[in-house]
Amino acid sequence: RREALTRSIAKLENEQSMMTSSEVPKKDVGGGDAEEGGVSPAQAESIAASLAKLYEQSAQRDEITGPPGPRARKVLAGLGFDDDMLEKPTTALSGGWRMRVALACALFASPQLLLLDEPTNHLSLEAVLWLARELSTGDAWKTRIIVLVSHDRSFLDEVATDTLHVSGVARQLSASRGNYTMWSVKRRQLQTEFARRKALREEEIQKLKEFAGHGFKYGGSSSQINMMQMKAKQAEKMEEEAHCDDLEMASLAEDQDLPLRLGSDGNAISGPLIQFREISFSYGAGGSAESESNAVVFSGVDMTVDKNSRVVIVGENGTGKTTLVKLMQGELEPTAGEVKRHASCRVATVNQHHSDQIDLSLTPLKWLHRVFPGDESYNHDQKLRSHLGSCGVTAALQMTVSSALSGGQRSRVAMAATSFERPHVLILDEPTNNLDIEAVESLADAVENFNGAVIIVSHDQYFVSRVGREVWVLENRTLERAESFDAYLKAQRRKMTSI
Repeated sequence: RREALTRSIAKLENEQSMMTSSEVPKKDVGGGDAEEGGVSPAQAESIAASLAKLYEQSAQRDEITGPPGPRARKVLAGLGFDDDMLEKPTTALSGGWRMRVALACALFASPQLLLLDEPTNHLSLEAVLWLARELSTGDAWKTRIIVLVSHDRSFLDEVATDTLHVSGVARQLSASRGNYTMWSVKRRQLQTEFARRKALREEEIQKLKEFAGHGFKYGGSSSQINMMQMKAKQAEKMEEEAHCDDLEMASLAEDQDLPLRLGSDGNAISGPLIQFREISFSYGAGGSAESESNAVVFSGVDMTVDKNSRVVIVGENGTGKTTLVKLMQGELEPTAGEVKRHASCRVATVNQHHSDQIDLSLTPLKWLHRVFPGDESYNHDQKLRSHLGSCGVTAALQMTVSSALSGGQRSRVAMAATSFERPHVLILDEPTNNLDIEAVESLADAVENFNGAVIIVSHDQYFVSRVGREVWVLENRTLERAESFDAYLKAQRRKMTSI
């Protein structure tokens, strides 16, 4: 019954929707006062009994998770909130930070069943590491069920104990013990075994059919004919077994993900493309010494980007990643020092809201014609079609109204627009949002083949590990190089352990 189900499973679903509460985050997470209202004696007695049960359950939960106040602060701090942000109304926060509040509420409630849909999309890498540790080792989750959907395979590997796979080809659901990598290895092994078995079976079926067909054609004794009929039935049975294997093979398969190629012009320029020479940046320069000190984003930055650069910028939200990107683009100028850009250098950006720039009322082809009108010739039209195709936007999708495209398909259209003018420097700001695991793989391949510099801000550990060559760490108002991405991850995990 519904009442029994409600009592047995406290389900809290973390949906991708915006919060509009005017409460401050710590109150949203910790809860507020109940409204007063008139009740009858019978209702009061019923409410008292229910409250007694709730208090008992709350006390049992707090024995595991700790008191509500400190626990709320711990959850919010783990997701990147500083003390100032804890006191702000939720309405004063950006959409991404509101999503963090929603996630914090879900974690604070410690439900018996927690459903998470792409929980890492609005998190920094540091917050993703904290969330993975919280869900995989936190005492509150040792006796609870978590079901999550994510494109971040490293996050899945750390958190998941079981894997449910929905086939993109067969539209079938299969279950397997272990995390994503374990399932992926098992899938490859099964696919190899099925392919080997299929080849042997097809060879045997062909032999049986030839034997049976030869006998039926030229005749023979009754015993020979019976033998031939038996061989024909064996062939039919093996064909049925082959069909079953084909269905199981399909349940392991995905929709074929189209390759992605990002246009570049890296060969046109040699030497440094962008140079930071002892730059500093502050907001609100010109005020008091105290306000200027508080507004300093970073100082003393000295870095160089050339056509072979594959730079990963990491740091908690608010440390200056966006500011650094805007300095590269020329949208901001440093308050001290110098940013030198090659006079011919073209910089293009794919940001985490890149698909929002698309006019959803137009097809991808018509939208690109509007953005890049060219000379309106047939050759220009073919050039746009070819470029969309190279970015994995098929001829059919090019003529489909953009509002009907999936998030991943819109991302490909946006990337096509970004790379059409063949930039020398490509800035990718959380490019894996809205992409599935296979599409992330295609994007990593495209970045590896891009003939120019790539600057990356991403929370996806697998993607960063695939493409990053340098790691720039923004922390304590300065920018430093990490020895490697693995070294940076180890340092972050040590910090979490010491807290």
